[in-house]
Amino acid sequence: MQKYLIPGLLIGLACGLGGCSRYHYDYAPIDPPEQNQWFTIRGKLPPNVTGTLVPKYSSSVCMRPHNDGNGNVSRVDGITDYEITILPEPDGSYQGRVYLHGGSRCDWQLYDILFFAEAKSVAPYQAKLPPNWQSIKFETVSNHETVHVYPDTEQLAQSRFKVTKAVEHPLRLKSAYYPFFTASFDPDNHRRLFFDVANSSPDLPPVDNDFIYPTDGREELGVIEFSPTVDMDYVVYEKYTGSQVKKNNRSQIHYPNGDVAINEYDPRPYRYYEQKKEKDWGDEIIEKLKKQGGGFTVIQP
Repeated sequence: MQKYLIPGLLIGLACGLGGCSRYHYDYAPIDPPEQNQWFTIRGKLPPNVTGTLVPKYSSSVCMRPHNDGNGNVSRVDGITDYEITILPEPDGSYQGRVYLHGGSRCDWQLYDILFFAEAKSVAPYQAKLPPNWQSIKFETVSNHETVHVYPDTEQLAQSRFKVTKAVEHPLRLKSAYYPFFTASFDPDNHRRLFFDVANSSPDLPPVDNDFIYPTDGREELGVIEFSPTVDMDYVVYEKYTGSQVKKNNRSQIHYPNGDVAINEYDPRPYRYYEQKKEKDWGDEIIEKLKKQGGGFTVIQP
């Protein structure tokens, strides 16, 4: 994967004479034509956070083989991508473009944009950990959101799916994260810092990032805002001990309020200890039966 830069006010992507993207099969590199259409990407990066975009393109001209698992090989649309590193202004703001048409003989067409956020340095986040954790060396791992882009067609308009139309208002990504450290004290010694999604419930559905763009020939197709936030006051760290081979492995997840979760392999909801206790479905049914009356007797276990 080749890499490119988006300075704070870069107008577009210059791929140079060699084009951009990766080579696969009979692929030609992405080489956006001068007469093009684009999405404006803008936002603001907080201190100690790096941002990366990965536009993904498909082609019905440059195909690739596909094995269905039963020994049958067919040809499907080719796919490729490239990486753009965001270089913000001193205040963190930036603005750039991602082109719809990738050009070349493959006639590449944009279908997804991936927005990555990653810690620029471990130090500011590690300072929130207990003293005995502050000397451990961690590697950083990115988290991302995906935006799917579709042309505004009659078929899509009648779809049951809820989507955002680019012509109506910007798509503002809900990129809210908190630092999550994980350290494995076993032969693998995996020690990482990544940004976990700051959802109030782990059962929330994924964010709807489907984006419809107009097909009336306009150059700017819409605006996508990517301004990730990181809650520096909510730092979670997880320690793995033991061995899966010896079946004595154990995990401990430490939360900012002092709670320690033993062998809970999924993190608790973001700031769970500040949330009001909600009634479960059983409580709601009991209340409805009580209100109905009419000879109903509610027996609780």
